[in-house]
Amino acid sequence: MAYASVVVPSYRAQLIDRCVGSLLRMDCGDFEVIVVTRPDSYFSFPDRRVRVIEQDGSGQANARNCGVQASSGKSVAFTADDCVVSKRWLSGLITAF
Repeated sequence: MAYASVVVPSYRAQLIDRCVGSLLRMDCGDFEVIVVTRPDSYFSFPDRRVRVIEQDGSGQANARNCGVQASSGKSVAFTADDCVVSKRWLSGLITAF
């Protein structure tokens, strides 16, 4: 079980690499990234911390819910595919909780 899961709904291939890259550079030790896509989107990432799943409905709320259902972390955080997170983003959230 991962300590934290980060759910990222994404339908824009041109943005997701930058977002996931910033997530993988975070200083938080044990986390997973769950990229939730539409069935017609194709993403893959070589890092074992990243999983790509297809949502079973439509809309951002549904994508987030699918990500939560697929998560294994004790905590779940959300970000968007057009975001670049800081190195301490997740560890700061976890410390706050």
